Amino acid sequence: VANMLSTLLASQIPPPSIVPTSSGGLQLEWHRLGSHLEIEADPSGEVTFSFRGDHGAAPVGGTVSQTLEMDRLDVVTPYFAQIAG
Repeated sequence: VANMLSTLLASQIPPPSIVPTSSGGLQLEWHRLGSHLEIEADPSGEVTFSFRGDHGAAPVGGTVSQTLEMDRLDVVTPYFAQIAG
C-alpha cells in the first residue's frame, strides 16, 4: 500500500481521502469535479477500482492488480485525468 501511495502522490493527481475498510483494507477516494474514483486494496492484496463520472455514463470498475504491486496503475490512468481536471 505504501508503494501505491508513493506512486500516486508523486504524480500530478490531487491527494486522495484515505479510508479504512471494514475488511481491514484501505480505500483511496477522489471526489472532484463531479467525478468519483475509488481504489481499494484489500488484505489479500487485490486492488480494485470504481469510477463514476458526472456525465450520465454508466459506472465502470474492475481489478487493477491481484497483488499490491502497482505495475498496472495504467488501468485507471484515464480516470485520473478526469479527477485532475
